[in-house]
Amino acid sequence: MSHLSKLTSVKLPKVPVEVPAAKSQDKPTRAIPTAPDLTELLGAFTEHKKTASFTRYFQFQATAPKRVEELKAPPQRGHVLFIRQMHKRPSFGPAQRNKVGLYQSLILEQLEREKPQHVFIESLYKDLKAADLDPGEVALVRTIFAKKPGLVDNQELRQGLLYQYGAGFIYAMLHPEVQLHRTIEKEVSDHIDAAIEHNDPDTGELILSTREELATEQVMEFMRRHPSMRVVLIYGAAHEFKDDFKGYKNHPTLTSLSFPQLLNNFMNQQIQSAANREGSD
Repeated sequence: MSHLSKLTSVKLPKVPVEVPAAKSQDKPTRAIPTAPDLTELLGAFTEHKKTASFTRYFQFQATAPKRVEELKAPPQRGHVLFIRQMHKRPSFGPAQRNKVGLYQSLILEQLEREKPQHVFIESLYKDLKAADLDPGEVALVRTIFAKKPGLVDNQELRQGLLYQYGAGFIYAMLHPEVQLHRTIEKEVSDHIDAAIEHNDPDTGELILSTREELATEQVMEFMRRHPSMRVVLIYGAAHEFKDDFKGYKNHPTLTSLSFPQLLNNFMNQQIQSAANREGSD
């Protein structure tokens, strides 16, 4: 049974949304402003509208993307959108997997808006298209993400698949014309895995700087062959690529994108969990 088939029976727990209490006001409802003003919001909604309005407001805040232009270049040099990701880890429990799945779902929504044809994926060492993947798994993903009338809308299952495979792979499965690109050579990837397993003192440098340099090389090699192209690079949120791209004379425009409130909340919880583990030792 494939990984994807096994996930059809997996249910990840929902993360409850806390809704702040609100005082009753006899003022008409109106649209939520883009600039947050909680005092104004409290007086803007009648009692029967408040719960839904605040839920939407805080969900919007948590999932609002942030773009930062890291490097600027002429249009003819192309554009790289670096999407900072949270991704799966063997040590993650159900709640963590659920949050990573939610974050990956936001990345997928962003990909659907951007509609890139070329996506560079963290740790991928072989260029791929949907045609290179298991046909049964591709068909299952397309069915689950189709949202067609009459089909059960299983958000938990979608997030489980996004956690397992990542938004880049799901996006490619949904769009046969999309090309996934490697960001590392297999030999180097194997070397880094061995260094991690043996607690090599250079592991940190390999995981961060070396992998960033190699990913940048792969992107720049493609950009040299396809100038003015717009591509997406999906990589871990802790990584930085500005200096690596800046080192190339004809570097493209580099823009980073993340969902900072969700990301910061997740990272703070990870730090707190680590502190709790150390305290219990």
